[in-house]
Amino acid sequence: MKKSAIAIAVAAALGTSAVALAETTLYGSARVSVDFTNPDLSDTYKNGITVNGKDYQIRYNGNSVNTEKFTEVWNDASRLGVRGSEDLGSGISAIYQYEFGVDVPGSKQGDKDIGTTGTNYWDSNRPRWVGLKGDFGALTLGTQFTPYYNVIGYTDTFNSNKTFDRDYYLRGSNTLSTPVFFQKGIAQLRRGSSVVYTTPNWNGLSAQGMVTMDGTPGANNVDQWEANLTYANGPWFVGGAFLQDRDQQYGTPNANGTTPKQHDNQYGVAAGWDNKQFGIGGSWQQYKPDETVNTLNLTVTPGTASTPGTVNITGIEYAKVNAYTLQGQVYFGSEVFRLTGSYVKPDNIDTKAYVFEAGLQHNLSKRTRLWLEGVYTKQSFDDAKKTVGGTTYEINPDDANMYLVSAGIRHDF
Repeated sequence: MKKSAIAIAVAAALGTSAVALAETTLYGSARVSVDFTNPDLSDTYKNGITVNGKDYQIRYNGNSVNTEKFTEVWNDASRLGVRGSEDLGSGISAIYQYEFGVDVPGSKQGDKDIGTTGTNYWDSNRPRWVGLKGDFGALTLGTQFTPYYNVIGYTDTFNSNKTFDRDYYLRGSNTLSTPVFFQKGIAQLRRGSSVVYTTPNWNGLSAQGMVTMDGTPGANNVDQWEANLTYANGPWFVGGAFLQDRDQQYGTPNANGTTPKQHDNQYGVAAGWDNKQFGIGGSWQQYKPDETVNTLNLTVTPGTASTPGTVNITGIEYAKVNAYTLQGQVYFGSEVFRLTGSYVKPDNIDTKAYVFEAGLQHNLSKRTRLWLEGVYTKQSFDDAKKTVGGTTYEINPDDANMYLVSAGIRHDF
């Protein structure tokens, strides 16, 4: 049965006009892996932070950092959706997409509620949008991939979703599941409450602009905006992107109880060449806060005879961060071998992060693949210092490492 026929059958079951869905396609992708993770943090985070000559256990926002290895069945961004268009005449079409993230293993990821007790079967923040397309380009509204990701995502080629999004893509404050001592950035793969304009394609050259208006009260009617410019022609790709979040709030509230908002910026450039026999690509990213805000707070609790002392880290360091990525791919018939290395460095704290990935993909068919991928991350801490209440603390943990091995299967339909 054709996808459109399946979609019509689904529409009929929902009481929707089949005629209106004549151009609708049902699609999906099931992506599941068995992942082994070894934080390799025991020495570092159990007795690895030296504060004024004494060793302490580290806590992050009051919680102990996981130091134990584990294995889990993991959902790698499986999805189910419909998309299509309707010809409105005069060269204009209505276009739409409605996609759900599907948690195939049935696990509540992140809190280790695994198996039949899991209830997180549907995942939000997948593409869901509607708009118009014509000679003018396309104008779409909803939840959509961002112009920034559409550039930097050129290096997002691994099958495991524990790599790109959590490591060298500048967003958040974690490397895999391990906290870092700095804010990595403000980019997102997708944003809701957004309006996107995409230009026509001029011999490979195109541009996108996005504005996000999520109803946040205040002076900023546009809460976040970003734009890109790309050129793709044959095996070549090059692009640049910029985004600004106008509602970032850091630091201590002022006298009237409000926290001043910042207009934080982020920049990205990516370039590559891939002829499906050999490919090479790279990217540079920079997160640049409107002003450097230091919210890295330490609470030091002395130990007892039976309980080690702890250092609780709350907040994160907001500083300019640069990230550099180099990637290569080689195709051998039904196999693809990938290798990626990244370096992430904030400006005003003595730490840095490295990410190395290697993967082998075997294509059983055009729609089914197997993969075996490995990730090694390393956070290097070089005598970071922090002054709290007039006392300067030296934070000297050993390097924090993380190993991940992912073996999985993907089928697209």
